[in-house]
Amino acid sequence: MGFDEAVRFTLSWEGAYSDDPTDPGGETRFGISKRFHPDVDIKALTEEGAKALYRVHYWDRLALDRLPAWLSLAVFDTAVNCGPRRAVSFLQRAMKVYEDGLLGPDTLAKVGSVPPREVLVEYLSRRAVHYASLNDLAVRFALGWYRRLLDLHQHCLRLIP
Repeated sequence: MGFDEAVRFTLSWEGAYSDDPTDPGGETRFGISKRFHPDVDIKALTEEGAKALYRVHYWDRLALDRLPAWLSLAVFDTAVNCGPRRAVSFLQRAMKVYEDGLLGPDTLAKVGSVPPREVLVEYLSRRAVHYASLNDLAVRFALGWYRRLLDLHQHCLRLIP
């Protein structure tokens, strides 16, 4: 799985324009939020424009081509949903390596030494715990977030050799 397939998964959960005052991302479309992309005209953002932002600010920034397909999907979708640095930090915590939010050689080596299903469960569990920690937000958005997480888990399992 590469960038295109990861984006396809993420866009199955992201897309519609939203300007929900209770969402800390603020104005959002295709998973791109005004808070994290203040120079983007969110209302006028096209799917192709979102994909270009995803490529530069998420996929390439994290160098996700270095991960196995099943994990690159999980980390990419987490980066879009929770932020790129947090997405890598979840992986580092799951792998019990130094946590700096940068996908480096120690993290990559550890990922390669642990059974894939174990990595996936540990990684996605960190994301679930993060959701639960968001208090008021968790109550409002939890059901959708957990549905997305379970769908992601299923997609990733199908990619594990």
